[in-house]
Amino acid sequence: MHITSRHNPKLKQAISLRNRKGRDAASATLVDGVREVERAYDAGAIVQQLFICDELIADDERALLESIATKTRCETFRLDRELFARLAYGDRYDGAIAVVATTTRGLDSLELPERPLVVVVEGVEKPGNLGAILRTADGAGADGVIVADPVIDLWNPNTIRASVGTVFHRRVVVATAEAALDWLIAGG
Repeated sequence: MHITSRHNPKLKQAISLRNRKGRDAASATLVDGVREVERAYDAGAIVQQLFICDELIADDERALLESIATKTRCETFRLDRELFARLAYGDRYDGAIAVVATTTRGLDSLELPERPLVVVVEGVEKPGNLGAILRTADGAGADGVIVADPVIDLWNPNTIRASVGTVFHRRVVVATAEAALDWLIAGG
């Protein structure tokens, strides 16, 4: 379906996810970028909607996005550059934005091997910094990441972009610092 008006209710709802209040109310977030959408999907995230600007993506990226849309049966919308820019987070757009359901996982969902490498981050204030830490932990092969006492929203689009979608991996959990410490001590 082509969206041609900035007053379209589906577009307005998606734009509301640019702020935390909208994300919290909808239990959803925006995933900006073809690579990030692919990684979120591969990690098991539930893709609810897909917004595509054909002018900004290559044919192979379009085929990938259409495959994800078919597999997930999500709503797919086409936007021109102007409307896409209204939805995009920041000033870098690469032609795809997904609306993805969010679920915050706790310590009880973390499954670790016998001798795990666990990264603990506490009180991170900047979404881009948290995303970079998540991306680095993924690259280092960490078995789990505990985000303790987060000051910022885990589902901030800047976190997602900086993490290159790794925030959606099941091994990223949120806890209080006290609960994380108790859990780590109990686990040896």
